[in-house]
Amino acid sequence: MRRGENGIALFELLAVIGIVGAIVGVIALSMVTLYRNHQQAKDEAIALQMAQSAGGWMTQDITMAKDNSIIAMGGVNPLKGDRYEILYFEWRDWEESSIDWPGQGTGGGNHTITYYFATDTGIQEFYREHTCDIPVEDVSTLIATNIEPDQGKTYCDYQNDLVTIVITASVNSEEAAREYKATTRGAR
Repeated sequence: MRRGENGIALFELLAVIGIVGAIVGVIALSMVTLYRNHQQAKDEAIALQMAQSAGGWMTQDITMAKDNSIIAMGGVNPLKGDRYEILYFEWRDWEESSIDWPGQGTGGGNHTITYYFATDTGIQEFYREHTCDIPVEDVSTLIATNIEPDQGKTYCDYQNDLVTIVITASVNSEEAAREYKATTRGAR
């Protein structure tokens, strides 16, 4: 500007607008990146939590199983409504109970556990079915969602008294896989 002139030149105004626009663009890009990273971390944390939940339930139950009662499977059971089962095993209570279960007698119960995917829900729901004869009980519990039903990603293997479980969960594009190893109570 020259002496005696009032105001701002057009060139100066454009320069200021350009600088402010560049600063706003950098801030907006940083916020978008931060949001995406936050969403990915959140999805990964949810997938990890689901895999750990399923693995925790399964290893706890396996430690209660009898020797040679574990059947690591990986197929559809048409007798149970075409559900996809990955693990089946049994155990008997540690001690005979003196509790008199009304209408059922006394004693320890025989327990049967089956882990399966419900194939009719359209989402990746993973269930634990617990059946017991004394007291009579038949309960299916949803233990995790977003577990991958693909046999290459979620499976069980039983060899030499050692059960190896691989659980993979996915949320959006994030995936978390965990491997667990457990032995039956008779193998220890």
